[in-house]
Amino acid sequence: MAFASIQMDAIPYWAVFLWIRYDADITARGANVLLGALCVWYSLRIANWARIAINQICNRLDIHCFTIKAKAVENPNEWKKVR
Repeated sequence: MAFASIQMDAIPYWAVFLWIRYDADITARGANVLLGALCVWYSLRIANWARIAINQICNRLDIHCFTIKAKAVENPNEWKKVR
């Protein structure tokens, strides 16, 4: 990439970082709660990304990930094609 871009996924991190750094009334417990919420947020983002990636791969390769694909029923009246 020849130009700088803003990483939108980093905005929650910087918001929590600035809140903890510059809020004079925040306690250690409040900072821990904010950091815990941030961890939950990024965990959900990663899980969503993985779900989307797995769905795209499965659709592209025509496979069923984590499940068993139903067997195709063969017609005994048709000749099998040799590839």
